[in-house]
Amino acid sequence: MLVIAVLAAWQYGPTLYSAGKTQLVEAGIIRGALPGAPRERPAVVMYATRSCGYCARARKFFAEHNIPYTERNVEGRSPYRAEWERVGGTGVPTFVLGGEEVIKGWNERRLRERLL
Repeated sequence: MLVIAVLAAWQYGPTLYSAGKTQLVEAGIIRGALPGAPRERPAVVMYATRSCGYCARARKFFAEHNIPYTERNVEGRSPYRAEWERVGGTGVPTFVLGGEEVIKGWNERRLRERLL
């Protein structure tokens, strides 16, 4: 009898856990992504300049992976310059993900982790 219970738990355990977690998330008891649900991408803002080589790499990366983003040029007397400085921008590119997380400089590994 014990062997049957162990085999049943081994075979059906992950399915029961996922179903239970789904019900808990939907009921608002716990937070988190539903099992198997695609991860939601944060909104991306990139502070850049036209002549920046790493900014060009970022544009290419976003295009290759169909990642929507908003680009804000911070050259000269740009209206976005103060905003860029408020988020801690000292160089370009500077990325703001989801309005909260700031990535300074070209960091493909971190962008992949957060956006793909």
